[in-house]
Amino acid sequence: MPLVVLAIGGATTYFLVMAQAVRNQELIERQFNAQVEQTVEDVRRRIIGYEFGLRGARGAITAVGLLIHQHN
Repeated sequence: MPLVVLAIGGATTYFLVMAQAVRNQELIERQFNAQVEQTVEDVRRRIIGYEFGLRGARGAITAVGLLIHQHN
């Protein structure tokens, strides 16, 4: 009888540990994916900021070029 109780307890513990391991892995994957999405969004925002900056610089250079051309 004690061996049966030990076997049932061991099997129950094993299955509970395995179930927790699966839940932990799913949590890790969800957190990783959320972090990747956040990083991608941050990079996208930075690129858009640089794009606007470059467009502004191009406009300023074009305006200066037009002023110089008109002045000559």
